[in-house]
Amino acid sequence: MEKFVRAAVAYVAGRLISGKESSSIYDFSEKDYTSLGGPVSPASVNVFDYTHACYISGGGNGQTLKLFHCGVNNYISLTLRGDSFAGYDYGSGSHFSGMVRRFRIRLYDSGSNAYFSYSI
Repeated sequence: MEKFVRAAVAYVAGRLISGKESSSIYDFSEKDYTSLGGPVSPASVNVFDYTHACYISGGGNGQTLKLFHCGVNNYISLTLRGDSFAGYDYGSGSHFSGMVRRFRIRLYDSGSNAYFSYSI
């Protein structure tokens, strides 16, 4: 999964699970912020990535969302389970999973075979 796609997934999952409003996400591996914003709910996501000038949008049934990332023109499935999440990035063909603790997000990307940490 591309790093800006991974950050966007972490941002959406982090906001949905924590309930926190945020205008950015901090990527600890990149030591950098990505500026994002827009409405996020379990039924609808319409987020703009100001850093990469693209939308991440879609909807779902409250637990599973199907998102489209305009920056890579691919879909992402995202399933929420309590304070954890999992999904599939159709662009890279890789699964991901993670957990949200307060405002910290830890995401495992099977395509990179690595863990990534974020904060909103």
